[in-house]
Amino acid sequence: MVHVTDSNEDPEQKPGQRHRFRASGGPSKPTRRAASADAASTGASRAVPGSAAEADAAVSAESALSGRAKAATGTTVTADADGAADGKPSDADVVRSTGSMAFATLLSRITGFLRTVLIGSALGVEVGSAFNTANTLPNLITELVLGAVLTSLVIPLLVRAEKEDPDRGEAFIRRLITLTFTLMITVTVLAVFAAPLLTRMSLDSDGKVNVGMSTAFAYLVLPQIVFYAMFAVMMAILNTKGYFKPGAWAPVVNNVVTIGVLSLYWLLPQDSKLSPTDSVTITDPHIMLLGLGTTAGVVVQALIMVPYLKKAGINLRPLWGLDDRLKQFGGMALAIVVYVAISQVGFVLNNRIASSADGGAPTIYTQAWQLLQMPYGIIGVTLLTAFMPRLSRNAADGDDKAVVKDLTTASRLTMLAMVPVIIYFTAFGTVIGPALFAYGDYSADAANVLGWTISFSAFTLIPYSLVLLHLRVFYAREEVWTPTFIIGGITVTKLVLAYLAPHIASEPRLVVVLLGAANGMGFVTGAIIGHRLLKRSLGHLGMRSVAKTALWALGASVIAALIAWRVDALLTAFVVSDSSSIGYIVRLLVTGVLFLVLAGVMLSFSKLPEVLTIGAALAKLPLVGRFFRKAAVAAADLEENAPATGYTTRITDMSFGDNSGMGTGLVGALPPLSAGRVRGPRLVPGAPILQGRFRLLADHGGSPTARLWQARDNADGDLVALTVIDTLKSGRSASEIVSASARLADATATSPAVALVREICNAGSVVVIVSDWTQGSPLTRAAESGPDPLAAGYAMADLADAAGAGCSLGIDHRNRLRISTDGRAVLAFPGLVPTDAGTDAGPGDVHAIGVSLDLLLSGVPGAPETVPAELTSIVEAARSGGIADGHELARRLRSATRPSDDPHTGPHLAAAADVTPEVTDRAGFGAAPENRGRLAVIGVATVAGVIAVVAVIVIALAVFGGGRKDSPLTTDSILGGSGLGTVGVQQPTEATEWSPVDGRGTPDNPEDAPLAIDGNPETAWASAQYQVQFGPTDAAVKEGIGLLLTLPQATALTEVELSGLNPGMTVELRTGSGDVNSLDQTTLLATGTSEGDTLSLAPDAKSVPTDGQEGTKDLPDPQDRVLLWITGLPMPDAAQVAEITVHGAPKVAKEDESTEAPSAGETVPAQ
Repeated sequence: MVHVTDSNEDPEQKPGQRHRFRASGGPSKPTRRAASADAASTGASRAVPGSAAEADAAVSAESALSGRAKAATGTTVTADADGAADGKPSDADVVRSTGSMAFATLLSRITGFLRTVLIGSALGVEVGSAFNTANTLPNLITELVLGAVLTSLVIPLLVRAEKEDPDRGEAFIRRLITLTFTLMITVTVLAVFAAPLLTRMSLDSDGKVNVGMSTAFAYLVLPQIVFYAMFAVMMAILNTKGYFKPGAWAPVVNNVVTIGVLSLYWLLPQDSKLSPTDSVTITDPHIMLLGLGTTAGVVVQALIMVPYLKKAGINLRPLWGLDDRLKQFGGMALAIVVYVAISQVGFVLNNRIASSADGGAPTIYTQAWQLLQMPYGIIGVTLLTAFMPRLSRNAADGDDKAVVKDLTTASRLTMLAMVPVIIYFTAFGTVIGPALFAYGDYSADAANVLGWTISFSAFTLIPYSLVLLHLRVFYAREEVWTPTFIIGGITVTKLVLAYLAPHIASEPRLVVVLLGAANGMGFVTGAIIGHRLLKRSLGHLGMRSVAKTALWALGASVIAALIAWRVDALLTAFVVSDSSSIGYIVRLLVTGVLFLVLAGVMLSFSKLPEVLTIGAALAKLPLVGRFFRKAAVAAADLEENAPATGYTTRITDMSFGDNSGMGTGLVGALPPLSAGRVRGPRLVPGAPILQGRFRLLADHGGSPTARLWQARDNADGDLVALTVIDTLKSGRSASEIVSASARLADATATSPAVALVREICNAGSVVVIVSDWTQGSPLTRAAESGPDPLAAGYAMADLADAAGAGCSLGIDHRNRLRISTDGRAVLAFPGLVPTDAGTDAGPGDVHAIGVSLDLLLSGVPGAPETVPAELTSIVEAARSGGIADGHELARRLRSATRPSDDPHTGPHLAAAADVTPEVTDRAGFGAAPENRGRLAVIGVATVAGVIAVVAVIVIALAVFGGGRKDSPLTTDSILGGSGLGTVGVQQPTEATEWSPVDGRGTPDNPEDAPLAIDGNPETAWASAQYQVQFGPTDAAVKEGIGLLLTLPQATALTEVELSGLNPGMTVELRTGSGDVNSLDQTTLLATGTSEGDTLSLAPDAKSVPTDGQEGTKDLPDPQDRVLLWITGLPMPDAAQVAEITVHGAPKVAKEDESTEAPSAGETVPAQ
């Protein structure tokens, strides 16, 4: 039996290129081709299934989730001047809509940014953290359950269905809509019921963000899940039908609705707005306004699509069932879900760390990420619009050379566009934050921390962009587990550094600054891993040219930043205030414009072609495009002089959709898979194939359906023959070809005229038959050598016998035959594509043998006169159908070419053995993948290396820069210093009787509260006497009563001693800062019940220093309020406290330092 294996690759050829398969239609059915510009007159053309245009169409259908349509690109081919014949928008209509969609994308970015600003200014960062955490949950759940699978897998299949199915995908669309709605409505209901669990997963229950408020918001925003999902599906459907505008404009409407809701909330009286410590429920009018209003925006976004579905003629009637194509790719869907799950676990854990550090940290982190997305979304996506679909197409085609070129060009463009942005954001982050966000309830301090977060995380844009480029290649190749491995490295690095952030940050509220940097270092890990894996497959990735571009951009940007920095210093000294909102705006405008002009002028001298490309891209932008028209013209001239791409069809790249508002920190919208259309490696000498098992040596031609190659088995060094059959061109499935070829191999296993088949590899789109190599020469060379006619006839006899073995030989090209060194014609490249007549032996093989013999006889010197008449008669009979059986043909050949029945007495056809070519090994998509063990080593080594680099940077800051008073990292924080002084008695400056603002009952003896800290044990504060014990029941008058102490400075408590108590009192020790109005604003440190007249309360810490020792990091966070909350009375007596003694370590600062964050007026030059 023949060994049949599966492979993840399939060699393929591209139109117009030698050694490559051409694009073809789908299996077993006619295809529609847009062959040339002449097709423009035939109506709106469609992409051929499996062709480059289909890959573009799949890319064009990439849709947005989370209600803010994710950026994607698509391609349309050949414009129809008169419109579409089938009611679809013509390609000309799509081209004309480019400006509208570009404007919609820009407007979506702007409105999304305004929405982000309003969340902070209307709600404040603390309430904003509760709201953002809840409002992100629908995005996370939709992406996990459906979104990524829809974008990467379902949409390419939707494109295939539209092109291949007789009903043009109607049944597929109906099933998809029915399945999506049913699945997502179920998920939505479950999510709403699980709202408390979901918010507690996203927030630290002991942290600084109001979990109860976030849960109330979650109940109202989680219904967005089903509308997000339906919008994404409807947008994908409309895109495949040529309707792009609805998907581009719907997110704008969503943003406008949300902006209106937030504006209405902003106009409410200040004292009626939500407070970070409010205890609220779902019925609170403010919660309902914000929650339902935000959800209304998503609902409107989805409903906008319905009229356009009807216009496109989409049948919305339910249809149950699962398309077989979806079942086929279940394993890929699992890999995508795992990818998203890993990413979301990273986001959730990061959000918990942020919420435990500071109440505003989640909002600041989200806004910093969204601000970084603005330049990438507007500039980066604009520049890469043309490259993304082409990169996917070339990767799917297995064209490693083209992929390297696209990757290099895209990387250079990314560097040129993003490096200046990074430098400016790094240098002027503390100007950007206050200028854009410090309005309303968004404090100047929070805006300043946001600025520092931007400065520390701006570098993320480079590795983030590179990771997206790498994912394009891997998903186009359907290497779905590789991106999952990459996101694992990103998440591990990010979380390791995130968990270290609270331990090395100079202040808890500055932890978010380090979280932003940790996120960027995670993407650095991902970029390194992706580069390493691509380099193994593709070889040299052209990083030298990328480095040259990056250095030019870096040099120009640093010089421009230094000049802008000094101009900013002059502005703050002589023109504007360094603390007013107007001043920040003026500084941002002046420095920003000056920086761009200076950097642009310097880069214009670089003579880099990317500079013209960027200018041409900017020329497409609304409003500002007119300033870059000259660059567009120069770029067009450069493109005209560039080598042809090999495509005759007009291609128009369209950018639609937007992801403004996405704040989850995920790795963008996942690229599309090829939906089973992956091509194998480029077939060139030296290239690896079948996962590196074989290396190609020489091309032996073949038909469009089957390519024939000599190769070397890398396992044992043997020479082998590879018959590479393209299933798409054959019109048969891979399983049919495998079965037919296996039957051929079994039927001819003992025949000397058919090469022994070693293995049949099923690679999906192609089947590769691996056979022993036949030493000798090609049939054509034997004909050219002037063969003896009798020897030529005799050489065909054994092959004719094989044709009578009961199975068709499948000889579809003369190059399949070789003349062996023993003078025998051999089917050297076996492999059978079944026909409608089956695989049984038929006249086709006899005809093929007759044609091949005729070719040999044509090379006989003096032919045709010197060719025996009997041989000529046999050839004519074989070609005309006069001989229908292979055995009869063999008998007649032997009879005409040898004098006896002895097979050893026949004439011998001379054939010299080919010289095995020496080839240079090269990389390619056919290379062997990294084994799991080595892959794990690469991942661990990369993560460890990145963390080690971070450690070196941190140590350098500790040694050289850790003394800055305004740095998120200080020498003490890095070296483990606590920033605390010597433990001792801390005398309170004030003592008041305290109860929550919404507490029950009236004060007892507030005028006596100062007696508890007057130093006289003979005087005491006492409560009233109660008949019922304190508690939460209706029978109790109060839940408790407290004494609130004000300390002279923030202090980390080590012990609080109470004296003069009545036995049986239960007291909680709590701390807080500033105005304390509820227990939610305090942190519980200890609880105790007095057994005598004294009680000592100490925090639960690993080690608590005593008086005279230095404070340690193990102590609670320093606070300036101490609350003694009495929850149990010594019934029937009253509660009483004579004296309170507070022990702790005060928070200290160096004489030349301040513990405050950087002033919003300060900027930092690029370093």
